[in-house]
Amino acid sequence: MKITNLINSVLTLIISLCLLGDLEAQVMIIPDVPDLQQPIDPWWGNLPDNACAPVSAANICVYWDDSIHHSNAVGLNSGLIADSVPSFLYYFMGTNGMGDPTRANPSYFGITPGTITMDIDTGFKEYVRWDTSNMFYTPKPFPIPITKMGFNWKISRDETMGFHFHLNEIELRRPDIVVFKYWNPDTTGIVMASDMGGDSIHFFLWDTAVSNADYPHPHEDWYFDEKPNSAGHAVTGVGYLMGWDPDEGGPIPIMDWIICHDNWATTPVNVAIPWVDSLWIATFTADPGPDTILPFISCKDTTVYLDGNGQFHLDESYIVDSAWDNNGVEQLFLDEYYVTCLHTATPKTVTATAMDMFGNMAQCTASVTVLDTISPVPVCRDTTVHLDATGNVTIDSSYVNDGSTDNCGISSITLSDYSFTCDDVGANSVTVTVQDESGNSEDKIVQATVWDTISPVLTCTDTTIYLDASGTFTIDSAYVLTNVSDNCDISSALLSRTDFDTTDLGTLQAVSLTLYDASGNSSICHVFITVLDTITSSVDDDIRYDKNFEFIINPNPSDGIINIESKSAVQDCMLEIYNFSGVLLLKKNLLGGKTELDISDFRQGIYILKVTGKEGREYRDKIIIR
Repeated sequence: MKITNLINSVLTLIISLCLLGDLEAQVMIIPDVPDLQQPIDPWWGNLPDNACAPVSAANICVYWDDSIHHSNAVGLNSGLIADSVPSFLYYFMGTNGMGDPTRANPSYFGITPGTITMDIDTGFKEYVRWDTSNMFYTPKPFPIPITKMGFNWKISRDETMGFHFHLNEIELRRPDIVVFKYWNPDTTGIVMASDMGGDSIHFFLWDTAVSNADYPHPHEDWYFDEKPNSAGHAVTGVGYLMGWDPDEGGPIPIMDWIICHDNWATTPVNVAIPWVDSLWIATFTADPGPDTILPFISCKDTTVYLDGNGQFHLDESYIVDSAWDNNGVEQLFLDEYYVTCLHTATPKTVTATAMDMFGNMAQCTASVTVLDTISPVPVCRDTTVHLDATGNVTIDSSYVNDGSTDNCGISSITLSDYSFTCDDVGANSVTVTVQDESGNSEDKIVQATVWDTISPVLTCTDTTIYLDASGTFTIDSAYVLTNVSDNCDISSALLSRTDFDTTDLGTLQAVSLTLYDASGNSSICHVFITVLDTITSSVDDDIRYDKNFEFIINPNPSDGIINIESKSAVQDCMLEIYNFSGVLLLKKNLLGGKTELDISDFRQGIYILKVTGKEGREYRDKIIIR
C-alpha cells in the first residue's frame, strides 16, 4: 500500500522493549524536524557567535511552516530559505546584545554573549507574530519580508518540571527548545538504528563542564548564573528515551535520555544524552494551536476472495491508495472491515476516513468486488429404493445428500437420474451436483440400488381334465391360471404337478402353481384338478340334459354337507349317488324337490348325483368331496 506521509511528519516510533529483565523502556521521536546549523549569516554584519537559541527556535518555525504546513504556520517564514530564519530570530532574541534593544540583553544586563534565557520566549513570540500588522516599535536593521505572516502561538516556559515537561511536549508532537548550562558531549560510540525514515540515534555522555566552545565547534560562551539570566546552550528537543540502557547491562546505567538536534555541524543529527536536572536551565515550547487543514485521502477499487468461512477481513491497505496530512494522519479507518457472502451479488461500497490529531477528517470510497471461488463440499451417501406397484420409483436429493456444505450456502443439488423402472433393478451410478449461489459446483458419484420386492398377484381356479386315449394328460399353468399381475415381468411359472393318468380317476388332485418375477419375488395358488375318463362308464356321464328338470347343488365342492334343491316345482323324486365305478352308495326320496345330505363320511373324490322323477325324467351332476 502506498500511504504517503502516514508516518512521515508524525510520531514514527514507539517501542516497548524489555531491558535487564522486566524493566520496560520506551522511545519516542518526532521526524522531519530540521537540523539547522551554526554559524548563521546575519547579513547586517554582526558576528554569528552564540546562535544556538535562534537556531533551535528556527528549527521549530521551519518544522511547523515548511515540514508540517500547519494552518497556523503557513507563511510564517515567508518562503525564505530555512538557513536564513535564524538571522531574524537572532535579532528578536537580542542574541549577543546585537538585536532588539528592548531585550534583557543588552538593556537589563548589558551586552552579554549568547542569548539570555528570559529573552528566548519573548523574542520567539514576537518573531512568530511579526507581520505588516504587528511591526512592533523597535527599529529594524532590515525590512520585513512582504509575504511574512504572523500568528499568535502559545509560547510556554518550564523551569521546574524538567524531563516530564519535555516528555509531554514530545508526546503532543511538539518539538521544544531545551537549554542546558553548557554543551560538551562525549560520544559512547553506541548507535541505535531506527525505522524513522531519518538518521540513527547516537548516544553521548556529559563531559567535563566548560565555559565556552571553540573551533571546530561554533564559538559559544556559557555562564552558570541563575536561570532567568543564564546564557547556556540551547538544543532542539525532538524525542526521548525513558528508562533506557543503551549498552544493555554495560557500565552505562539505565537513565532517561533526551534526543535532540544540538545545532553543531560536527555532531550527528540525532544526539541522545542523559537528562541531568542539575545541568538543565529551562525548556520552551511552541503550540501553534489547532490545525484546520483537512487531510488528503484517495481510495482504490479492489477485488477480494471469500475464505472458507464465507468472509474476508479488509484492512486499510485494500482500500486506501494514499493518505496525507500536514500534521500526519492520526487515524485511518474503514466503515466496514468484513465482507461476506451477502456482498457477492453487487460490489460493496467501503468508506475510508483519514483523521489528523486535531480531528480534521477526509473521506473517500472504494468499490469492493467480492468473489466466491470456493466450490461446495459434497457429502453424499448411497441409497436403496424400492419399486412401487407400477414398477417405478422417483428420488430427489434428500435420498443421497448427507450434509453437503459450502462457505456461502448451497443453492441447488441436482441428480443425473431421478426416475427408475424395472429395467434399473440393481446398482445404478448417479452423479450428484452441488452448486452454490456463485455458480461454483462439485460432483459426487453415488450408488442408487433399486429393489423390486412386490410379489406377483395371481388368481387360479379348479379345473377338469379328460384323459386321452392313452389314459394320460399333461397340463401347464394356463389350465389353472385365470388372472395374473406384477409391477414387473413374470419370469417363470412352476406347477407342483403336470402329468395325470387313470390312477387319478375319481379323486381330486391338489396342485399348486408358483409364479416368479425377474427379482425372484413369488406367489403361489392351490387348485384341485378333476380327472375324468373320456370312455363311457357304467353310469352315463351326461348331465343336465333336461333343462326343465334341474337342481342346485350347494356348496360344490364341499366338505360333505350339501343342499340339493329343484329349480322348479317338482313332485317327489328319487335321489341316488354313485361312485365313478358305478357302485350305488346312497338312495333317498327327495320330498318336495329339496333335501340336505350329510356325506362327510365319503372319501375325497368325485361322485355322480342322479335324480329320477316321474315320467322317467332324470338329472345328473358331479359332486366333489374335498
